[in-house]
Amino acid sequence: MSLDKTSEKSVYLDREEHAHKGAVGAKQVVVYYYDSITDTLKPVNSTNPLPTSGNAKAATSTLTNVTSSATSVTLKASNASRVSLTITNDSTSVLYVKEGATASATSYTWRLASYDTLVIDDYTGIVDGIWVSVNGSARVTER
Repeated sequence: MSLDKTSEKSVYLDREEHAHKGAVGAKQVVVYYYDSITDTLKPVNSTNPLPTSGNAKAATSTLTNVTSSATSVTLKASNASRVSLTITNDSTSVLYVKEGATASATSYTWRLASYDTLVIDDYTGIVDGIWVSVNGSARVTER
């Protein structure tokens, strides 16, 4: 059976679950959520709670300055507890920022012009950067 729409998959899986439980005629609602990591629909229950995001609040901030470099440097190491990351390019040169290791002019996630600010939410991995020319720094705030 080919079902492309999430709602159709939910209805199909709901019926399948009832058939396996022997409750075909019973009125029971089963809520599912899409898990993008495993590319599957998962039922919400006590062992598999509904995931939430955007509700986390930081009690502290950590500010660092990273001197500009013509070779890739780490702007912020990986941190599983990170709520958000703010990077300001305090330089007259372009800063290439990458979610991941080893940024370059051809391998980057964002291109920050002089004095641009970037806010990264929902990413806890390493963030690297590289400048077109060396002057200034990146002002990095982790929450």
